[in-house]
Amino acid sequence: MGRYGLSRLNYATLEPAVWTVPPHPPTKSVTERVLFPLTVALTGAIVVWAYMNPEEDNMQEYWKRVETGQILMDDDDDDDDDEEDWDGEDED
Repeated sequence: MGRYGLSRLNYATLEPAVWTVPPHPPTKSVTERVLFPLTVALTGAIVVWAYMNPEEDNMQEYWKRVETGQILMDDDDDDDDDEEDWDGEDED
């Protein structure tokens, strides 16, 4: 006996392992085969529909307000925050 109660292998008496093909997976029911592809297709269709059909009336009104200055674009007021806190003196 070797360490931990293990012994050496005797290759003279050891039979080679027989490799077999694993069994086929069980067949899926109709619901399992259809549910995932149907969900993916339905989600994709909703995304495409929402992308292709924006709300035209609201978008036109929004951009008219942006062009007239009633709504500031996201990058229009980035420097405004810095100027409020600046008092013109160095803080050492």
